[in-house]
Amino acid sequence: MSRKILSLLIVVFIASMSLIAVNFYTIKILSATRAYIIGESQYSKGQKDALLYLSAYLQTKDAVYWQSFNTAISIPVGDNKARRALTKNGSDREITASFIMGKNHPKDIPDLIWLFRAFHNVSFMSSAIKIWGEAEPMINELDSIGNRIHGQVISQQLQPGEQEETMKQISDISSQLSTKESAFSEVLGSAARKIKGYLLVVNVFCIVFILGNIMMFTLKMLQKISLSEDVLQGKNDQLTASNKELDTLLHNISHDMRSPITSMKGLIELMSDEQDPEEMKNYLRLMDTVVDRQNIFITETIDFFKNKHQAAAHSEINMTDMVEAIIMNNRFSPAAQRIIFSHEINAEIVYCDELRLKMILNNLLSNAIKYSDDGKAAKTISIKTSKIGEWFYLEVEDNGIGMDKRYLEKIFDMYYVIPGNKKGTGLGLYILKENVEKLNGTIEVESELAKGTKFTVALPCS
Repeated sequence: MSRKILSLLIVVFIASMSLIAVNFYTIKILSATRAYIIGESQYSKGQKDALLYLSAYLQTKDAVYWQSFNTAISIPVGDNKARRALTKNGSDREITASFIMGKNHPKDIPDLIWLFRAFHNVSFMSSAIKIWGEAEPMINELDSIGNRIHGQVISQQLQPGEQEETMKQISDISSQLSTKESAFSEVLGSAARKIKGYLLVVNVFCIVFILGNIMMFTLKMLQKISLSEDVLQGKNDQLTASNKELDTLLHNISHDMRSPITSMKGLIELMSDEQDPEEMKNYLRLMDTVVDRQNIFITETIDFFKNKHQAAAHSEINMTDMVEAIIMNNRFSPAAQRIIFSHEINAEIVYCDELRLKMILNNLLSNAIKYSDDGKAAKTISIKTSKIGEWFYLEVEDNGIGMDKRYLEKIFDMYYVIPGNKKGTGLGLYILKENVEKLNGTIEVESELAKGTKFTVALPCS
C-alpha cells in the first residue's frame, strides 16, 4: 500500500475518532445540563412547598406543618450547600451528600459535579452559578423567618398584626425566588440549544471530511487499477463495476443514516425544553428505539457488503413491521413535524430482498418529508402495499409541493436537480431507481405542482 493511501486512511481514522469524541462529550454536557434543569425543578418545588407549609403553620400553629416546612426547605438548602462546596473545591463525598439532600438523582450527581468543575468559567455555566448564588440568601432568609415564627409560636408571642406582615414578607421572597429559578432554567436551556447546534455543525463537517477522504481513496485506487497491464483488463472491468456499486451504496447508506440522526436531533431539541422527568425518560426510550433500529440497519448493511457479489438475498418480509419501523425512524425530524402518517398494508407478507426494499421505502419516505408543503394546514404522507399476481406494489403518496410535469422524465438521472430546488443533490432518486432495477422492478411517478406526488414501485415477488 502506498504512503499516500496509508496517510489517507490515517486521516480518516483520526477524523472518525474525533467525531466519536465530540459526540460523546456533547451528549455528556447535554445530560449534565438536563440534570441541572431537573434539579432546579426540585429546588423550585421545595421552595414553593416550604412557603405553603410555613403559611399553613402561621394560620394553624400545627406542628405537622412545621415539620413539613423543614423537610421542604432542606431541598434548596442542600443544593446551596453543594454549590458552596463546589466553589470551594470541597470533597466529592460532601458535595454528593448535599446534592442528595437536594433530591438530585444519585446517578446524575457525577455529571453535575463534572459540569460545574469543567465549565464554571464558561459563560453559560458562570451565569447559572451566579443566579444560583443570588438565590441562596433568599432561601436562608426564608429559613430564618421560619425559625423565628416557630420560636414565637412556641412562646405564644406571635401577634396578629405581625402574622400578616410576615405573610407579606415570605410572599415577596417567594416571588423573587421564582424569578431567579426561571432565569436559571432559561440560561441552561439556551446553552443546551446552542450546544445542539454546534454538534450539528461539527457532525456535518466531520462527515463531509471523512466522505471526501474516502472518495480520494477510491479515486486513487481507480488510478492504480487503470495503470494495470492489459492482461488484467477483464479483472479491472470487474473491479471498476464493483467500485461503482460500492460508491452508489455508500451514498445510499449515507442518505438512509441521516433519517435516525435527524430524529435524534428532534428528540434532543424536544428534551432540552422539557421539565417533566417522566417525559424526559420517554424521550430517552424513543432515542433508544431509534438507535437500536439503526444498529440493526448497520449490521444488515455489513452483511450485505460481505455478499454484494451474490444475487439478491430474498426472504419473507413483514411489511407492517418494516413500514412502521421506517416511519418511526423519520417522524422526529424537524421537517416531519405536523405531518400525518398513514399506511394501508394489503400485502402483509412479501418475498423480496429486505435490505434493498428498506432502502427504497426509506428513500421515498424521507423525500416526501423533505418536500412537504409547510403552507398546508394538514400535511399527509400515505404508504400503501398491494399484490397483484406475481407482482408486489409499493405506493408512497404525499400532498407536498409537487413537481412540474415537464421535469418528471429527468428526475431519475444522476445529478439532475429540478431548477430552483435547493434541497436535492441529484443522487437520491438515481440511487432509488438503481435499487429498483437491481430487483428487476419498475418505478413510476405522478406529480402535480402544489398538489403532491405519488411514487409507485412494482417488484416481482415470486
